Amino acid sequence: MRAPGSNAVYLARTEVRGKLGLWSPEAAPESRHFLDLSVFKTDAAGIRRITLHQGDKALVMEKVLTAAGPGDGSAPPPQEWEWTLTSPSRRALAKTKVDGVMNALASIQAADVADPRVGMEQYGLWKAERRVEVALADGSTFELRVGDARPVAGGVQEGRFCMTSRDRKIWVIREFKIDQIFKKLEDLLPDA
Repeated sequence: MRAPGSNAVYLARTEVRGKLGLWSPEAAPESRHFLDLSVFKTDAAGIRRITLHQGDKALVMEKVLTAAGPGDGSAPPPQEWEWTLTSPSRRALAKTKVDGVMNALASIQAADVADPRVGMEQYGLWKAERRVEVALADGSTFELRVGDARPVAGGVQEGRFCMTSRDRKIWVIREFKIDQIFKKLEDLLPDA
């Protein structure tokens, strides 16, 4: 260990990384207090396309701007866009329902992290049945893969193992958040 602003280094006789919420070769995190559990955060209005993959089916939803923004590169007001399904067929979607998916994707918070020493195959992430791809206004993309359910034992929270295209961490995201993102087509259509 080293104190801030000092070049003196101290050798600790005990494992301290686990106590600080960090993974180490010797120990798993004991305290989750110091862990940053923010998986992904963006401005919801900057999301331009959402592709939901569930098994061999994919729903591609594109944001169609109905009015130009102020011209400074910022997004138009929320009432100035509509959502259109572009695949597997082309049709209008309920704006408020797809906006709910968009808002859930704009801020994803994990409940925990999983042991990074275990391969992603063990978490059901290698060939994940469910994944979502998000295209942003700046041209960047984000992918979230959803794997197996985490066994609930010993006081751990329920959730699913997830991994993003942005890092190699294995996150545990609560089931209700996954349900906010992965909707069936009939759940996104306008009310009759």
